[in-house]
Amino acid sequence: MKVVIIEDEPLTAEDLSSAILEVDASIEVVAMLESVLESVSYFEENEAPDLILVTFS
Repeated sequence: MKVVIIEDEPLTAEDLSSAILEVDASIEVVAMLESVLESVSYFEENEAPDLILVTFS
């Protein structure tokens, strides 16, 4: 399963990524994006992942 994390706090994104991999090491975090603009650019150029995790503060 390929996952994209959208989170503006790098430490929070890393914690989320680590927690995901603890549950299932076969999951691949393909990108950790920090903004809507960065995310739009990413999705224009890359294949859609199986799951997108977005956090809001």
